[in-house]
Amino acid sequence: MNNIKLLLALLLYVPALCSAQTATENYVKTVTMLDADGTDSLQAVQYYNGLGYPTLSVATAGTDGGTACTLTTYDGAGREKRRYLPVPANGLEYIPVNGVTSMGLFYLDNGFFTESHYDALDRVTAVDIAGDTWRQAGKQDRTEHLANTLSDLVLHYEAPEDGSYSLTLPENTSSFEYYPEGTLAKAVSYDADNRSTAVFTDLLGRKIMERTAAGDT
Repeated sequence: MNNIKLLLALLLYVPALCSAQTATENYVKTVTMLDADGTDSLQAVQYYNGLGYPTLSVATAGTDGGTACTLTTYDGAGREKRRYLPVPANGLEYIPVNGVTSMGLFYLDNGFFTESHYDALDRVTAVDIAGDTWRQAGKQDRTEHLANTLSDLVLHYEAPEDGSYSLTLPENTSSFEYYPEGTLAKAVSYDADNRSTAVFTDLLGRKIMERTAAGDT
C-alpha cells in the first residue's frame, strides 16, 4: 500500500516539475553540469511559439547566477523580423514580448535590435543594424539577388575524377571559357560601409565563385 502511495505521489510531482517553467509556452530546458556532484551548472531555456519557431532564449550568464535573454520576433508570413540584443533577466521564467522590447534603457537605446526585410520570394534583402544612431544613418547589411552577366567574367572550371582541376577551353580559341549570361545566380552582399561580396552559384546551388569588393578573382 505504501508503494502505491509513493508511486501516486511521484506521478503528481513530475507534472508539477514539467509545468514549473511556464504553463502557456512551449520550451526546451538544458542543464549542463559543471562538476561531478551536480551542484554547479549552466542552465538555458529556449521557448517556442505555436508554429515551433524559437522566440525567447534565456540562459545563465556567469558564475554569479545572473541570467540574460534574447528575443526573436516574426512577421505575419512567419519570417524572422527582429532579433533583440541580450538584456538581463530575472531567472529562467518566460518573459512576454513587451517585457523585453521595453528594456531599451539597459542600452540607453530603443533600437537595440536588428530588423530584416524581404523580397516577394522571401529572400532577405536588407538587415537594419542595431542602434538608433546606425538606423538613422541608414546603415544596413544589404543583399541583391541577381543573375550573372557577361561582364562578371566567371570562369568555367572542370573537376576531373582524379581530384585535380583545370580551366575549360572553348573550341578554336586560346581564351578561357566563361559562364554564359543568366546561367548562374548572383548574390551581392553589402556591409554597412558598402563593401561588397558577390557569390555565384549554379542551378544545383553549388558555389562557383566568390568575389570580394574591388577584387578580380
